[in-house]
Amino acid sequence: MREFTKAVLGFPWAMSLFGVEQLATMLTQNVSGSQDKATRAFDAVTQATIGRFGTVVQGLFQAGDELQREVVDVLFSVLSPTGLVRLPSDMLQWSTQALRCFLPGEDSALLWQELQNKVEVFVLVPGASTLLGLPSEPPFPPVQTGVERAYALEPYPIVWAVEGLGYWYGNTFWQRHETPHHILRSERVGDLPAKSLLMLHAGIGLSFARHYLQRVNHLSSVADIRQALEQIITLCLDNSRPGYEGAALESLGLVTRSGTFTGDARPEVMVQIVGQQLAHFAPEVAGYFWHGVGRASYVLPINYVPCYGSFWHAFEMIRQEVLDESAWLSALAGLAWITAMTNIRQPAIVANVLKYHGARLAENDAFAYGMATSTVMRYDTAPDAPFIGPFYQYQPDPAQPGLVQLWDSQVSQPTREALHDYYPILKESGRLGEIFRYQSLPALVSQLKRESR
Repeated sequence: MREFTKAVLGFPWAMSLFGVEQLATMLTQNVSGSQDKATRAFDAVTQATIGRFGTVVQGLFQAGDELQREVVDVLFSVLSPTGLVRLPSDMLQWSTQALRCFLPGEDSALLWQELQNKVEVFVLVPGASTLLGLPSEPPFPPVQTGVERAYALEPYPIVWAVEGLGYWYGNTFWQRHETPHHILRSERVGDLPAKSLLMLHAGIGLSFARHYLQRVNHLSSVADIRQALEQIITLCLDNSRPGYEGAALESLGLVTRSGTFTGDARPEVMVQIVGQQLAHFAPEVAGYFWHGVGRASYVLPINYVPCYGSFWHAFEMIRQEVLDESAWLSALAGLAWITAMTNIRQPAIVANVLKYHGARLAENDAFAYGMATSTVMRYDTAPDAPFIGPFYQYQPDPAQPGLVQLWDSQVSQPTREALHDYYPILKESGRLGEIFRYQSLPALVSQLKRESR
């Protein structure tokens, strides 16, 4: 105990001296170059430290770290002439969100319900193996056993349980020191229910992405990161059923941006690196990646902070991280997707988002696309769920005609079209994995019709 106490007391002292050393370097050398060197040094120490944290502590670190970085951005913007113009509007957004959360009324109740829904989802995916009674060590039961148990649950958690089951299933191969091969192909697992396939593919994608991205981080060489990406993509393609690859590939963005899967201290930097690499050597994967980044943004640790981590906060985060317009559309679709998935039992939560931000969201069709395709995925996975119809058929207060119109254009109409006109063709063609990225559904369906002639 004596030596342990000494070590504990010595750690902050060492960190203090490390800071002194970096400050001395900056003062005695070229300022710009020394700042870069000091930044990299601090970054490396932070990365080495959080790599030893458990998942929960990593989440706490990331929430606090992102929050303090945003505070620093605000403080530095005070020193910028252009920043002074934007600062009041940013502060107004934050203060308005906080007031809506704490003032009694419908807005407050919906915001707290949304947080409760997010926490429920946060627990469901990593806890799926426990929920389904699946072992963490060999021997492992067949994946069909887990599917049967997942579909014995209440309708809402089925989607998350099946995704978590896929994640567990992918991990069983690593635990047996096997490289996964054709693990969701029909010759390997037989007649899995078709309704389980989309989210099982999403789950194995989580497993593959985490397995290889744990070996690198934002400080790794570009060559090492690219090699990890190539291995992940190869595994997703090899182990997916034709037409479902997109569901597995999308998880790459989810794992990259969340950081807690891999222990990366700066996941937002890793997103930039991965996005640039995919644009160079795998542009066909980029849309799925950015969709996953948008999905992850909604459930980042910082976005569980009550009255701070709103939908709009996630919107602003991805707007700053995307590389181009194409990435932005896929990421926004991913954000809408997870928002609908999480809150499908309470459509008023989504209506509340449109009430305050609908004009901005209607500037393109990415939000509507995410709403529609998320509902398609939910219908395909749990077709008997009683809340699917009431979600997109929801009618906002007619006393708010602007909101009624927004709901119709951004949720109701695109979802009806997707379910009734596009889903049957995507299903018949075996191309449901395509909905895990932004694109024109009418154009895709027209192409599939031509191919089937």
